[in-house]
Amino acid sequence: MSEGPDAAKVKQYAEYNEAMSYIKYNEPLGGLLSFNMENGYLEARVRGFRSGFLTPADYRQLQQCEKLSEVKLALSDTDYGPLLTGLGNPPVEDAKLSLAESNKVRKLRKEYVVTLKNILQQKFYDEFTFLRQNAVGPLMTFLDFLTYDKMIDNLAMLMKCMGKSANQNRSAESRQRRVENEISELDPLGMFPNLKTISALAGDQESNETLMDLYELVLVETPISKYFEQFLMPEQRKEGEDAQNEITSKLQEHQMEVIKVTVKRYWLEDFKRYCDSLGGDTAEVMNGLLGLEADLNVISTTYNSFANKLGKPTERVNRAKLFPKFGSLYPELHFDITGDTTRMGSQNPGVGNDDQLRAVLQKASPIFKDRLSQCLGAEQKADYDVLCKRLRADAAQLAFDGQSHFGVFYAYMKLKEIEIANLNLIIDTIVFCEPMKPDDRDKEKKDKYPLIIKIFDPEAYKR
Repeated sequence: MSEGPDAAKVKQYAEYNEAMSYIKYNEPLGGLLSFNMENGYLEARVRGFRSGFLTPADYRQLQQCEKLSEVKLALSDTDYGPLLTGLGNPPVEDAKLSLAESNKVRKLRKEYVVTLKNILQQKFYDEFTFLRQNAVGPLMTFLDFLTYDKMIDNLAMLMKCMGKSANQNRSAESRQRRVENEISELDPLGMFPNLKTISALAGDQESNETLMDLYELVLVETPISKYFEQFLMPEQRKEGEDAQNEITSKLQEHQMEVIKVTVKRYWLEDFKRYCDSLGGDTAEVMNGLLGLEADLNVISTTYNSFANKLGKPTERVNRAKLFPKFGSLYPELHFDITGDTTRMGSQNPGVGNDDQLRAVLQKASPIFKDRLSQCLGAEQKADYDVLCKRLRADAAQLAFDGQSHFGVFYAYMKLKEIEIANLNLIIDTIVFCEPMKPDDRDKEKKDKYPLIIKIFDPEAYKR
């Protein structure tokens, strides 16, 4: 089809309709009977997807694999099997190959690993897309909220990439190619209309202009623009060139991770308000799930701040601006973490190291007091990350026990993300261990495989 004026108009119209699909519905969900009229079918489908999670037996078989080709065989009897039928076996390295041939084989093996991971992720993406395309009313808005999290991650990654490219004095073509490569690796659930126009912005010579173009042409037109507007609200009140300079300065002076955490705070608070407006079991279940996410964000932000300036006494008030204003830690333990000398009788300087954070968590609920506080420390960072995933998995699995609520859709998404991370960990470990001696291979697997979080594992509740 030729790219004439009509084709351009059709493309523009399609992009407009796609952009306008983010419509917010605030209708009551109804009771047990009326809920099923619009949402019963999709709720039944997502509960049916539960049977597709890998079982403990599947994980045992995967952990016994020594080669990439064995991974495909181990997954053949799972729900991933049909998707892998068209994937051949990976090329094998041979000592008899020349240097050029060996390098070619290594390149093909890397491409094979990327293809395998993409196929495994595609299954989840197809299932979620099916749910989203068939949802109506409040459920459609609810599923859109789930994608906003991924949009924020994608935009933060692209903004970081564009900033690095500009600072390294790369050519316009090199910067554009780098951004295009970055776009190809983004989370597909976080894609949105006009995202690919960012690669054209990377050709600008001035990083300041690039950031402003990114803000004006992309952020303003996306459903997550309102969260960035909250972050930049004081600067937006100014006019003309002063406003542009202030916005650019704020985007540059803040670390991208700080911007991302702040924007995600606004998203979490907005998501909670929407779930509360729906009422019923959805509000009750999501209050627990989002409350846990808010609490973990507060603890992780505090924990990670010890290695940067946000952990300093003079910056702890700014650190508190990253905390979602709800959850079981809010408000009392927020004050204890931040430090507050304004309230009568309070002389708390705030939290600035692992021991102080551990002491504050002794006042929290048992899951933080008895489990998470024991994993704080530089030597236990891996244990801390695994336990955070375990807490999210436990809470998400409980959401499948109730009926007639939207929490099961959120839980399904979180559990699938954990399963995909498990598979990626297994694949990466096998690739890394293949050339090793058996003893070294076993030692590496013994270090890596305990990081796997098994979904709906009865043994997990006995430990």
